[in-house]
Amino acid sequence: MYNENGQKRPLTSWETARFFIVGLLFNAVGNGLTVATNMGSAPWTASAANLSNATGWSISLFLFSYGFIAAILSCLLLKSIDWPRVLGNLTFLLAFSVIIGLVSSFFTAHGVGQLPMLWRLIIDIIAIIFVGCGVSIT
Repeated sequence: MYNENGQKRPLTSWETARFFIVGLLFNAVGNGLTVATNMGSAPWTASAANLSNATGWSISLFLFSYGFIAAILSCLLLKSIDWPRVLGNLTFLLAFSVIIGLVSSFFTAHGVGQLPMLWRLIIDIIAIIFVGCGVSIT
C-alpha cells in the first residue's frame, strides 16, 4: 500500500516492478561487495563464497542452488505449489545470484580485497547498509 495525501492505495504493477528491481539491485550489490571485501556477509552468501573458493565454481551457482532447494522445501512444507510465488521467487533468485557473481567478480578484479583493512571495513559497512536497504525496499 502506498500512502498518498492521507489515502492508502495499492501499488501499480509498474511501481511494484520498480521497487522489486531497486531492492534487488541494492541487496545484490551490497552482498557482492561484502564478498569482495572478504570482511563479512550474510550467512548464505558467505557459505556460497567459501564453496566457490573451494571448488572454483561460480558463487552464482551456489546461491541459485540454495534458493532452488529452499523453494522446493517450501512447497513440500506447505504441501502445495503456489506457482506465481515459486516463479516470482525463482525470478528474484536468478537475478540476485547473477548480480552478486558479477559484482563480486568486478570488485575482486579491481583489488577491493587487497585494500587496507580500514578501507575494506568501511566498504563492508556501506555494503551491509545496502543489503539492509535492499531487503527493506523489496
